[in-house]
Amino acid sequence: MTITTPGGYTIHFKDTLTYGDQMDISDLVLEGVTTTQEEAVNKTFRLPALSGRKTQLKAFEILVQKIIRPDGTELSSNLLQEVRNMSSADGQAVFDKIDQILNPQNQDSSQSGEKSTATTV
Repeated sequence: MTITTPGGYTIHFKDTLTYGDQMDISDLVLEGVTTTQEEAVNKTFRLPALSGRKTQLKAFEILVQKIIRPDGTELSSNLLQEVRNMSSADGQAVFDKIDQILNPQNQDSSQSGEKSTATTV
């Protein structure tokens, strides 16, 4: 699957997450989770503030396969650094797509009126 960012970057993603990929990502979410017995009964847990960012970066590592710059230059390494050097709108479009892949149940709400920052192909 690919998207084109507002600035014209084409981002190639892995089509699906394997079970192992999902486990690797889940491990980062659960890393550092703490709870008391009372919280466990109430199903409330304390997540470290950076767990969401770590999860996104791991998903990026797994999912993003190739970036094609607007000038046609193809990149298949140092992809995260390339995204860090993009405009905010372009970088956000990449991570919005990663969030959609990680949370497909949220796609229904995004299709019912939210404005997308990227074009999916």
